Amino acid sequence: MKKQIVILIAFASIGLSALAQIKYSTAVVAATQMNIVYIGIQNPLSIAVPGYKQDSLIIKVSHGLLIKSEEPNTYLWSTKDSLPPRELIVSVLVKLPENVVLNAGDITFRVRQIPLPKLMLTSMSHDVIIHNDSITLSQLKSTENISANLGVAFPYQGLKHTVTGYELYYFPKKGDLIGFNIQGSAITENIKKDVFEKVKSGDKIEISNARVIGPNREMISNLPRLVLYIK
Repeated sequence: MKKQIVILIAFASIGLSALAQIKYSTAVVAATQMNIVYIGIQNPLSIAVPGYKQDSLIIKVSHGLLIKSEEPNTYLWSTKDSLPPRELIVSVLVKLPENVVLNAGDITFRVRQIPLPKLMLTSMSHDVIIHNDSITLSQLKSTENISANLGVAFPYQGLKHTVTGYELYYFPKKGDLIGFNIQGSAITENIKKDVFEKVKSGDKIEISNARVIGPNREMISNLPRLVLYIK
């Protein structure tokens, strides 16, 4: 589910005769994402000025594309620029009768790349997720796939990362290194037979050089390794 950045702009009480000397309060932002927007996805911004109808607002952005969402008071900001400015300024204006336009204020957001996902071991039903540095033998044998995930702390849940290949290396405390270069995300029968059935406490498994397709169909190939030690 996508979280929204909520922008509320409140005006000080004024009379129409004082329009030339209008003063208004600083915009209030519910920083659900710490005022951060991300490159390559649609970032929902909920924008409102109390006391003014939505169709009286003029919303401008310093760069990127802003479109109106079907949800009330919601706009979607995105950019396809891989290296955009590091800040986004959202300017809100209000149209009043007699062609009077008031500047309601500017809100600044930090623009960031989507972080790299973390490699994980998961079961087919995703009820077992391993991304720590240690794992029990029973946990290991219950896994069926290699997955990549941004984790629950990332504000936009549901961004899809698809693992298309990976390398797995087994470092037994005694014996020779065994390596596999796998196409797809599945834990293969050969890995189960030659590693999972033979692994012992103190052995190490490393998953590296994963090939992942990101939410914008971009290829991600520089993910950190997943190193697991068998308890």
